[in-house]
Amino acid sequence: MAKQTKRRLIAAFQEVLQQKPLDKINIVDITDVCKVNRMTFYYHFHDLDELIDTSFNLLRDTAFADYKRTDPLPVSLSPLIREMENQKAYLLRLFEELDHKILVVHFLDILQTPVRDYVENCSMGAHLPQDHFLKIGCFYVSALVGILMHWLQFNMQESAETVITDLTFMLEGNCELMIQKFGEV
Repeated sequence: MAKQTKRRLIAAFQEVLQQKPLDKINIVDITDVCKVNRMTFYYHFHDLDELIDTSFNLLRDTAFADYKRTDPLPVSLSPLIREMENQKAYLLRLFEELDHKILVVHFLDILQTPVRDYVENCSMGAHLPQDHFLKIGCFYVSALVGILMHWLQFNMQESAETVITDLTFMLEGNCELMIQKFGEV
């Protein structure tokens, strides 16, 4: 029941955000749409920032519900990109309304696990020092955050499938090549 109420409050916030600027939204706007009292909001969230954080956690959890550590990175990220497309209106509003650093932090958090697993899978059998492993992971996370922010900056005009196809092309074989080159150093 508590999860459903949280989801309803997030959905109500997303609805209100389509009608009002973020700095004009108050808790009553959300609770009126959701038909609950203010205390219900405060039972689930401290403030709007926590609600937004939770909405990104929900985005991650939904996108990675069937996540497998051994999948190639484009396969792992495909559900995330499709879920972002499903939430296009909401994400574009957040892109307009929030400091972009906040979005970057959320995307960094969302991408850490699949990138770490991807680099681990690519480096199986290689003798890769930990600092090189971390640098490769940092490279991929940073590049992927840049791609997602670019997609938002241009109003997500490309379809999710195009973004996935482009990612697949860009990523193919590059992790293994980086690991090989680091091994030569």
